[in-house]
Amino acid sequence: NVKDQDFAIYRKIQIKADSESETINVPVVSIECKTYIDKTMLEGSIATAEKIKNGNPYCLFLIVTEWYDVSYDVDPAYSRIDQIYVLRKQKRKTDSENPIAWDVILDLFGFVKNHLKREWSNINKKLTEEGKII
Repeated sequence: NVKDQDFAIYRKIQIKADSESETINVPVVSIECKTYIDKTMLEGSIATAEKIKNGNPYCLFLIVTEWYDVSYDVDPAYSRIDQIYVLRKQKRKTDSENPIAWDVILDLFGFVKNHLKREWSNINKKLTEEGKII
């Protein structure tokens, strides 16, 4: 399956089988950008995250939105979405509009940077230095 994303950091991979060859883009970071996100959009993003992570479980899947317009009863923590960044730190339907928060953007960049710099396969180092494998 092929899925266009708003933003992606990816690696081009060439797959060869028999006499056929195909070049694909395997995402390492995938970001959906939204002005606001409501429950229907969130459900669509959860489905997209599932598809992308089935293809590459190491892909970081993020949503970046200005406003969050989903009921607080809906908890996306158990989905395959790694994080939802709400740039204005507020729901959409409020009287005043917060400015875009620089600390949220800084956290987003740090999260992506840490993911990209992570040592993926050095299990021995993780075990001996951190006592954690995954």
